[in-house]
Amino acid sequence: MNRREALSRAAILLGGAISAPTIAAIMSGCKADPNVAAASSGYLTSNLEALVAELCDLILPKTDTPSATEAGVPSFIHTIMMECTPKTDRDAFVAGLKQLDADAKGFAKSSAEEKQAFLKKLDTEARAAADKATPPQAAWRKLKELTVVGFFTSEIGASEVLEYVPVPGKWEPCIPLKEGQKAYAI
Repeated sequence: MNRREALSRAAILLGGAISAPTIAAIMSGCKADPNVAAASSGYLTSNLEALVAELCDLILPKTDTPSATEAGVPSFIHTIMMECTPKTDRDAFVAGLKQLDADAKGFAKSSAEEKQAFLKKLDTEARAAADKATPPQAAWRKLKELTVVGFFTSEIGASEVLEYVPVPGKWEPCIPLKEGQKAYAI
């Protein structure tokens, strides 16, 4: 059984607990080739596409594990935004990204330290704002969420970062992890 088949069976077992568009996006995320640059999203300018890719890599940078862009996360985000997100929410996301870039006075031109300080401040404010988030805060929270979901549902995230068992054995609800062992992938 391959990963795609396992996800399909899990979706059937959940009985619709996960919406069809989300499942479709996850399945298309399985096909993303991280070595291929993401195609134009159609709703973002090239500057905003570059901003999304850079923010993804700041959220999940390359360490001893692959970065978000190496896992194809920007492509996953574009798919989710185009196929699973209502136009009003997509427009709000784009407006938030534009405002984020404006607030940072040209994010791409900032130094690494300025970027980190700006994002740390933005993240702190976004957490404190909760439901009354400004457009940049809401866009940042959405981008963080999609980056993490996209990364850990990608082949790279599931197989190189998580403990991937392609054909799991019997179900055991509580399995002790050994010291330093990775969490299991679904």
